[in-house]
Amino acid sequence: MNLRCSANVPDPEPLKDACVTDTPSQPDTPQDGETPLETLHLEDASKVATWFVMKLVILTLAVGAGEAYLHSIEWGGWLQEFVASVSVWMLGWVEPGIVRDGNNIIGSRAVLVVTLECTALFAKGLYCVGVIAFPARWRDRGAGFALGILGVGVLNIFRVAGLVLIARRIPGFFDFAHLVLMQWFLVSCVAPLWLVWAVWASRRAKNALSIAASKPKEGANHAE
Repeated sequence: MNLRCSANVPDPEPLKDACVTDTPSQPDTPQDGETPLETLHLEDASKVATWFVMKLVILTLAVGAGEAYLHSIEWGGWLQEFVASVSVWMLGWVEPGIVRDGNNIIGSRAVLVVTLECTALFAKGLYCVGVIAFPARWRDRGAGFALGILGVGVLNIFRVAGLVLIARRIPGFFDFAHLVLMQWFLVSCVAPLWLVWAVWASRRAKNALSIAASKPKEGANHAE
């Protein structure tokens, strides 16, 4: 007797691809420097503001102490002569007869001595303090340093040249211009110059975050 056994074995189901859970991607934060302002939550704003003010105060005191030390060692003779030389060169276009002797600017009625305060060294230091304290990437801070040192230097040349013209043409107004007017002029120009850089640095950080967030993520490998 022949026995025939048959069993209908169902075909194995096809292997399904392994499930890969895609985690929501977070925008890459630029690693160059501190966290930009655009990535901060509202609750962190007070901490950032407090830290900014603390750094501003501490670094400003350090700049003041550094300038006092430079005064004590009588540093900066070359810088004073440079400011005097450029100022005399600029004045030569509008006011002939002004010459320079070392750090002295000699006119027909007065002699102006360019001291270390006349080089705007402290104003440049304050600008750099603002750049360091502001949360930005270091590459943007480097651009800020260059902008501030050159920009404040050019503004200071105009300040010194203006004082020379006032001493020659309106000598009775010189003391007020030297102690009040030109000091206000320099400060009122340095603050907007820093603000322009801060806005530019913030926009660059925001653009960098947008570009990082829009980059396609690499696809995950699926198990076979």
